[in-house]
Amino acid sequence: MRNTKYSYYPLKPTPNDTQGSSDYYLEMHEFQKRAKYVDRLHVNHTYTAIAQMFLIKQLVNTDKWHVVSDADMVLKGAIKKAFVEEIQEGKLHYFVSSPDSLKVSVITSI
Repeated sequence: MRNTKYSYYPLKPTPNDTQGSSDYYLEMHEFQKRAKYVDRLHVNHTYTAIAQMFLIKQLVNTDKWHVVSDADMVLKGAIKKAFVEEIQEGKLHYFVSSPDSLKVSVITSI
């Protein structure tokens, strides 16, 4: 059995509950929306970013890569997964721009 966010069925609030009717209807709407999902068909943005990096890698014909991005963890992970060999061989240089406390962008190599 798969462990999901909705391991229970929402119940209408009783007079003694702290949950209001509007909260119940929102929760029930989310619960019913999950029934329309198809298992293993819906993917999250991490897998989409990885697929895009592999596509860019296939379409761009180059021996050296210079990548500059912000400090987004999803993008970092996607680049590291798609360009493993290039990173190990020193053919990819990845720079991350992150604002410091003075709101100035600092470029660092990873």
